[in-house]
Amino acid sequence: MPRAISAASVALAAVLLAFPGAPAGAPAGTTCRAQAEKVAGWGEAMLVHYDGGVSVYPADVSYLLLRNSLAAYGRRGCAPRVLGAALERELTPSQRKRLLSLLPRTIERTLRRALAASG
Repeated sequence: MPRAISAASVALAAVLLAFPGAPAGAPAGTTCRAQAEKVAGWGEAMLVHYDGGVSVYPADVSYLLLRNSLAAYGRRGCAPRVLGAALERELTPSQRKRLLSLLPRTIERTLRRALAASG
C-alpha cells in the first residue's frame, strides 16, 4: 500500500532543491563541515608522508583522497569559509603553508581562498 506524501515533505523538498547551499546550522551545513574536515584530514595525511612519518596510505593516495574530498565539497555548494575554518582548526600555520606548497596550483588557490574567507 503506497504511503501518502505530506505537504510538509513536499515543501521541504522544494526548498532544498531551490536553495542547495543551505545555511550553516541546517543539515547541509553539517554535511559541509564534515566534508571540510575530510579535506583537512587528507591534507594532514599527505603531510605525514612528506615529513617522513608512517601512514597506512602512500602520499599519492592521500593526495587523491584530498582532491576527491575537495571536489565533493565543491559539488555540494559549500561555502569557502567553512573549509577555511576546518583547515585552521586541523592544521597549524606551518602545516598549512607546507601543504599549500605541495599542492597543484588550482587546489592551492582554492584552499587559499577558503583560508582568506574564514579569517
